[in-house]
Amino acid sequence: MVTVSGAVLFFVAIILLAQVLAPSEYHWMLNTVSDLGAQHYHWAWLMRLGFMGFGGLVSTAVLSSFMRAETRNYSDLLIVVYALCVSLSGVFSTAPFTGSEEFSTTEDYWHSFFAQTAGIAFSLGILWHLLAYAEGGQKLIHLTLLAMILGCSALVGLAKSGSIPIGLGLIQRGLYGVSFIWLIWRYR
Repeated sequence: MVTVSGAVLFFVAIILLAQVLAPSEYHWMLNTVSDLGAQHYHWAWLMRLGFMGFGGLVSTAVLSSFMRAETRNYSDLLIVVYALCVSLSGVFSTAPFTGSEEFSTTEDYWHSFFAQTAGIAFSLGILWHLLAYAEGGQKLIHLTLLAMILGCSALVGLAKSGSIPIGLGLIQRGLYGVSFIWLIWRYR
């Protein structure tokens, strides 16, 4: 049986392996996880497989749970959209992180589009769950994790624009960490 926790463990293992194989130009605090799947990078297939596998495993686990449930939690459908968009972000690669090579701007665009759409669907899924399905004692936990996710997302934008001197890779890993906590807690 596929579980969300298993999907998270799979993805974390892929990220760690991809980081071990990364060249010296790659710095985990500065570079994103998407950079590990960048165009023209020898090991890109590994991270792309990670995105596709994680998305496929999460969508399978959540849909399976949704279909078996006596009372349906329709916010789960936004988490499935999130997972499918993560998978699709793995179909396309971001621009090379070395910046020295020609690359497909179209492929970079679609990777970014699906990654951003995944983030929006995930945030809306948490919000919907918080407002419609979370029980009294759980609301504060959902609200706190949602606030942390939105805060990390805002920091990503500030880091990309150079407004704050924090590495984009560090912020993104924080965002993933909080998201993984929510996923594991929600689908335990």
